Amino acid sequence: MGIQERKQREREQRREMIIVAASKVFIEKGLGGTTMEEIASRAELSKATLYLYFKNKEELFLAVMIIVLDRFCDHMQQEMGSDKPVLQRMVTMGSNYLSFFYRYPEYFEMLNDMEPPDDFNFAQYEVSTDLVKANARIWEIICAPIIDGIKEGIFRSDTNPLEIGMMLWTSSTGIIKLMEHVQKSPHHQCGLEGLEENSAMRLLEKLDFEGMLRRMWNAITDSITTNQAIEVGKCKNSLFAQCFG
Repeated sequence: MGIQERKQREREQRREMIIVAASKVFIEKGLGGTTMEEIASRAELSKATLYLYFKNKEELFLAVMIIVLDRFCDHMQQEMGSDKPVLQRMVTMGSNYLSFFYRYPEYFEMLNDMEPPDDFNFAQYEVSTDLVKANARIWEIICAPIIDGIKEGIFRSDTNPLEIGMMLWTSSTGIIKLMEHVQKSPHHQCGLEGLEENSAMRLLEKLDFEGMLRRMWNAITDSITTNQAIEVGKCKNSLFAQCFG
């Protein structure tokens, strides 16, 4: 390896170190509460070194979000080949969303909870174009099996793929975040000792959240499935029993 190649490799490695460190600080403190000094300290680099790679923390935030979005898209596309049956791809998509949460909880939080301020000017950063492309890729992945299902006559012709995709995303996110809250929040455990076993708060602990996800995906998918598809056996509820399993 030549000197130039080695320098380029070292530069890329250092940039990755900065992004990893920044993602951890952003998760802990949000964009507003994060400083370049804190990121530099976490990366064990000087503040001046950070500015060799990024103009400010906002540009660094965009770089981190692009990494998160790309990782999410790559994860969602696993086992999602267009050669597979539409309903199997829908099942895989739901399963992948949950497994992304389990495997990358910090990225899941950034993906769903972290937004820049309303006055954030994306246009001033070159990387904003890559961010737009990464966002677009998400919806292409989510809508693809729904669009194919419409073409194959499995889903109703008046189905809006983006609308259904948004319903699946937001509903799944809500259930997953509630599951996380119930399982991890110390505030949820406060005062439960004195409650009846069949009280709502006690029962909340025992809810099958993954089962709720299965039933929610099943219900939304059923709502757009054609009668003809059901009659010819293209839609089988038993398929969804495998979801998230």
